[in-house]
Amino acid sequence: MHTSSARDAARIRVCHIVHSGKVGGVEVAAALLQAEQHPSINYQVAVLAQLPDGEPQAIKAPDCVGHGLNNPLSVLPVLKWLHRNAPDIVVASLWRSVLVGMVAKLINPKRKFVIFLHNTQYKNVLDRAAHRLGFRLADGIFCDAPATRQAMTAELPLETGQIHVVPLVARGGRSRHTPEAEQGPVGAVAGGEIRCVFWGRLAKQKRLDRAVHLLAELNNRATVPVRLDLLGPDEGELDEMLRLARSLGVEQQLHWHGAADWGRIRDVASGASFFIQLSDFEGLGMAAVEAMQLGLVPVVTPVGQIAEFTSDGVNALHFDSAAPVAERMLSVVGEPPMWERMSAAAVAEWSGQEDLSTAFETVCRQFLANQQANAANHVIRGAVS
Repeated sequence: MHTSSARDAARIRVCHIVHSGKVGGVEVAAALLQAEQHPSINYQVAVLAQLPDGEPQAIKAPDCVGHGLNNPLSVLPVLKWLHRNAPDIVVASLWRSVLVGMVAKLINPKRKFVIFLHNTQYKNVLDRAAHRLGFRLADGIFCDAPATRQAMTAELPLETGQIHVVPLVARGGRSRHTPEAEQGPVGAVAGGEIRCVFWGRLAKQKRLDRAVHLLAELNNRATVPVRLDLLGPDEGELDEMLRLARSLGVEQQLHWHGAADWGRIRDVASGASFFIQLSDFEGLGMAAVEAMQLGLVPVVTPVGQIAEFTSDGVNALHFDSAAPVAERMLSVVGEPPMWERMSAAAVAEWSGQEDLSTAFETVCRQFLANQQANAANHVIRGAVS
């Protein structure tokens, strides 16, 4: 007879450390894992900083909260939380979390420490330094896409089984917590208006200046109104973006909604035809995945993993410069059957994909099995030598 406590003991205990609960790709993935709770995983998440009341949050109920993003004392409640939960794996996403994970590893070297990578480039010197130090202590690395693995780990001297890709297929697709009625395309060729949408951080990496220039080119060429809706927290780019929009005469066509939860994003996206993401670099490009799952036609720079899952003219439009892409967008919306074919191809790209919690459970189990195998091999080699 299997008791509840026996089942709990058999579950893999994972404690995941992230920066905060804000709406972003890393945080959305953590929130999904927390909500879905795979039967074989006891997943908990800590945030180093609690967001102010009233600000939209992806992680609404963290299991542990630190004292602030840049407060060294944040390590104390996280260490207590780890000691109390005795996880099989400690996962750290983003550089400050990696530093906390390193302290935990030094205190308890037997506990497995994994760094989760979510991009194909470091953002700054501190980001790079923290990760390069962390790699020296980490037992393994999780990556959000093959492109991230190739860009960030190719030169690391790690053993077989230490690096794993977790396919972060996210909110737009099928999930245990998404009713069947909410599945499928929500985008449409809006009658009398060309609507575009972006969601994500308003950060330099996202190159929203390109999006504004594209909006201006559309506005100059279209015979109907055009509109670009932006949903996400401002990370220092909003003022410059608004100045550029004013100088190009499209300030009235640009609408920023601030940080938004998934319900709000779906509502705004439901009237759009295109998703715009013209980043300099990405890892997986989670927002582009979500947009395709919703049936929007993505207009994207083919960077990171986006280059692999989008096909120019088939399920997406690849961006090189604003004027020719604006012409192509007008051609697509000018022929609704063409837009519908591209929308269907975008949805089909992600159909049948397993949910995030199942993918994460599979990778965690593979990682632990490989750790055990590598440890056994070391013992054998030591005995032989």
